[in-house]
Amino acid sequence: AMGQLSIGPTATDMMPTAMAVNPRMSPAATDDSPSDSAGRLAALWARRQAGGQFIQAAELRADGRTIELAETPVTLAPVENHPYQGYPSAVWTPDGRLVVAWEDRRAGHTRLLFSSRTQGQDFAPPGQLNAFRQPTSEDGKPVHLGTGAMRVVLASDGKGLVRAAWLDKRDASSGYAVYGAASDDGGRSFGPNQIVQDQYGGDVAQWHAALTGGSTGFVAAWDDPREGWSDPDETGDVLISWNGGGDWSADLVVPGASGDGYQGSPAVAVDAKGALHLVWIERADLRSPTSLRYLRAEPAGDPTD
Repeated sequence: AMGQLSIGPTATDMMPTAMAVNPRMSPAATDDSPSDSAGRLAALWARRQAGGQFIQAAELRADGRTIELAETPVTLAPVENHPYQGYPSAVWTPDGRLVVAWEDRRAGHTRLLFSSRTQGQDFAPPGQLNAFRQPTSEDGKPVHLGTGAMRVVLASDGKGLVRAAWLDKRDASSGYAVYGAASDDGGRSFGPNQIVQDQYGGDVAQWHAALTGGSTGFVAAWDDPREGWSDPDETGDVLISWNGGGDWSADLVVPGASGDGYQGSPAVAVDAKGALHLVWIERADLRSPTSLRYLRAEPAGDPTD
């Protein structure tokens, strides 16, 4: 069944892009949408206003097939200069904190910011998620404006650890790579950046990073052409990496989501029983129609073993 959520008379100015769901509200929800005791639901979107675009958030109230606002929407981080914010991601922590990350261009280029709040409180002042390094030329002079960080995603293990993953072009020679960071204080702060993919992905660009978490750890997924970069008939495969604490594992080219043609744009989730669910796009080539494919892997320890 489908329904509509009306937020106000200027709904055409809004682009809904993220939702954080309590799994107790839906049997299909997964471990990366952790619960709190209140069974809460939140939506986030980018709204065009005041000559810019801002991230707004609101908690929702669900009653059967009806969803309505449970509070007045709030703007997370208003800013006057370069007012563009987009592509938010959100996740609940077990203690009921809503953690949000998004792309922000207040510095004149894209950086990844994050914030969080508890129920009834304001969002905290934003922090920066991606480590910034000014790109320079061979003579040491600054070039470009930023490192091309984009498309951040968040996940929680349901026990208080939150991880973020995103695409980052800080090493521009190979294009985008998958980077990440972890928060052990419920999204109030994040630790150092980590590269997610292994050294064998260093010569090609990664795309379409996805992330999920569960009781046994986190799984990141993306697509890249490392297995067939010189083969015009193989334009991309889906890979995953696992983190049960510490560093990310060696990458696994997913059987069934690799080979001839394009396999990419993955979405990934771990359910309450620890099973891994993967959905991706398959195309014979980049000009062919797309098909959606699905794979389920039962828990058996480290999925990259």
